[in-house]
Amino acid sequence: MGSMVSQFGNAEFHEKGNFALVALSPKLYSHAAIFSSAYLMLDSAFVIVDGTPDQVVVSLQPKKGKNLKGLVRQFNKYLISHSASAAEAKKTGSIRAELVKRALLTQSKKG
Repeated sequence: MGSMVSQFGNAEFHEKGNFALVALSPKLYSHAAIFSSAYLMLDSAFVIVDGTPDQVVVSLQPKKGKNLKGLVRQFNKYLISHSASAAEAKKTGSIRAELVKRALLTQSKKG
């Protein structure tokens, strides 16, 4: 009888229990990115976020009709998306602030 646990990338698949554990480093992914990604999974999966200061573990168990490996792929896509958006916002934050400042100054001069 083969192993009921398989691993791929950052995920450990438990076939017998139909769930996956996704191990994440808080040094690589912010807590905001992890929790935002977990939140987006709530319609498709039962989600538990747990861990230590050195490692966050997200448990994903598919709701009826959902594919476990597809859920893990989607969760990882969300993580990358949230992390990239945060990095871009940090990089362009001062530009955005300057544009808002100029817009407010322009409006105050009209009135």
